[in-house]
Amino acid sequence: MFVKKEDTSKVTKTTREPGKKVLFVGNSWTQGVLGTPLENKANARRYNSYINTLTDALGFECINNGVGGTGYSVAMGSGDAAYSQLWYDYRIEMMVTKGVTPDIIVVGGAGNDIFNRANETDKVAQEAQDCINKVKELNSKNNTDMKLVIIGVEKVTGGLREDFENTSGPMNDKLREVAQKNQVPFIDFLTNTTIASDGRTITKGETPFVLPEYIGRDNLHPTADGYEKIGLRLAEEIQALLKYEKW
Repeated sequence: MFVKKEDTSKVTKTTREPGKKVLFVGNSWTQGVLGTPLENKANARRYNSYINTLTDALGFECINNGVGGTGYSVAMGSGDAAYSQLWYDYRIEMMVTKGVTPDIIVVGGAGNDIFNRANETDKVAQEAQDCINKVKELNSKNNTDMKLVIIGVEKVTGGLREDFENTSGPMNDKLREVAQKNQVPFIDFLTNTTIASDGRTITKGETPFVLPEYIGRDNLHPTADGYEKIGLRLAEEIQALLKYEKW
């Protein structure tokens, strides 16, 4: 925040209790790549994603570590080793090593894994396991109790819907299996439900995370309004989850 020396306005201390610190690690949906540019910024491709809405709705300190084109392990044209630093488990470790100690880590999105590894669901599942193992390792090493939540495959309703529908189910099933095996909560965009660490489905799934009008002209990423709607839905699910888990 910048304040000019001639500014006479007063800044008062908030009365809101400090919230949780939540680290979101994900792809372009987390990062906030727009499917349709903002009208007043024709070339704008970046937005606040759903993280900004979550911050306001929950009163948490939400940290956005979304990087477009990434996933659990995505071959980005130059071989796995060259881009391994962008994989989700590496970025979790990098943020903690830098001094970020979140209460909760939310890992979201396997869209790029679908595009690049649709027939390698077991491999992606193993890399999701690597994320879980990394959080356990960091907790043990640093004497912390960081919780982990996994968001399943994004539900795309635009022109790429058929591509996603053909491959998203098996990938989503594998990610859910890994989460449940490790007693990690799972937020399922495909069924609009949240599964707690004990395997119980704690939300009814009546309200979709994503509707067709939420997807922009690129047929892949949400619009600005779409990100806001997704953020509000995620806030509902996370509130229900934290209450159920007693975190």
